[in-house]
Amino acid sequence: MTRQTQGFVLVAVIWFIALIALVTAIIGNWMSGGLQGFAALRDRIVAEQELQSATNQVAYLMVSNYFSSRGLEVLSGDAWQQANQPRTLMLEVIPPKDSTYIGLDSRPYRFGHGVIALQDNKGLFNLSDAVGYTFGQIMEQYGVPAGDREMLFDRLEDYQNKGPFKRLNGANRDDYVRAGRTPPRDAPVITPWEPLRILGWDSETNLWHAREPFWDIATVSQSHGINPNTAPAMVLRTLPGLDDNTIKKLIEYRATNQIGNLYQMQELLGRQISISPLMISPFPGNNLRLKAAFPNDPLEHIVSIALTPTGDAPYRIDYAVELPRAADMQAALSAADVPGFPSLEQIP
Repeated sequence: MTRQTQGFVLVAVIWFIALIALVTAIIGNWMSGGLQGFAALRDRIVAEQELQSATNQVAYLMVSNYFSSRGLEVLSGDAWQQANQPRTLMLEVIPPKDSTYIGLDSRPYRFGHGVIALQDNKGLFNLSDAVGYTFGQIMEQYGVPAGDREMLFDRLEDYQNKGPFKRLNGANRDDYVRAGRTPPRDAPVITPWEPLRILGWDSETNLWHAREPFWDIATVSQSHGINPNTAPAMVLRTLPGLDDNTIKKLIEYRATNQIGNLYQMQELLGRQISISPLMISPFPGNNLRLKAAFPNDPLEHIVSIALTPTGDAPYRIDYAVELPRAADMQAALSAADVPGFPSLEQIP
C-alpha cells in the first residue's frame, strides 16, 4: 500500500469515527429528549387525573352535603342526622362543633400529590351585579385613574346589556366594529377573563398583572351580597368604614369563628358600617371556584362548579382554565403544614 493510499485510509477512518460519534450524540440527545418528554407527559397525566378526582369529590360534597357559615360540611351518620334537626324558626342547620368542614376562603388543602383551594363566589366581586361605588373601590385598589373607572364601568354595563344606546363613557356595537373588535354579546360575562374583550379593559394592565389579579377577586355568579366569612381583603375594603386594621381583625376572627350578620360584624369591629343588612350574606352561594396545583406541572388549574337543583344534572362546570402557577399556590405546594382534604372515607 502506497503512502498516499495509507493517508487516504487514515482520513477515511477518522471521518468514519467522527460520523459515528456524531450519530451517537444525536441518538443520545434524542433519547434524552424523549425521556424528558415522557416524564413531562407522565406528570401531566397524573395532574389531570388528580384534578379530575378533586373536581368530582368537591362536586359530590356539594351535592351530598350542605353549606354552613363556616364552609362546606363533611358529615355522615349520626352527625348528619343531628345537624339536620331544625334549631330555630328559620330552620337553621347547625353542624356539630367538632365535625369536619372545608373552608371556602381559598385556604389550601393537600390533595394527592398537589394542593387545592376552594373559594365561595359570594365572597368575590360580582361582575354581573356591579354597582358604581363598589366598582370604583375595587378599581382604586388597582391604581386605575378616577376618570378611567367611570369609563370601565360604563363599558362593562354596555357590554352586558342589549340596546342601541350607550352610557356616557360607554361603547356600543358600532364602536367595537370601528375598532376591529368582536362586538359585545349583550349578555352577562361568563368568565372573569371575558372583560379583556371589552374596549379599554385590556389597556389597564394593573388589573391583569397585579400580585392578586382582577380575575382572582371577581366572579360571574348570579348571587347577591358579600359573604364576610369568605371575602378576600380587596373585596372587604369595598364596605364603608373598613380599613386595613379592621379587615385584618375580621380575617383573623373568621379563621376559627363565623360572622352571622351585619350587627355581629359591627360589634366585632367596634364601628358602624353604613350599608343595608341585606348586603351581608354570611352563607356561601351555590357556586365554588376550585384552584389546583401539582408538582412538576407549571400550570394552575381553575374550575368553576355550580349546583343546579332545577337542572337535568345536579351540578355543572361553568368554566375550566389553565394559567401559569401563581405564587400562593407555589407556596402551598412547598409548605409542610397544609391540612389534608377529607378522604372518601369521611364523605357519606
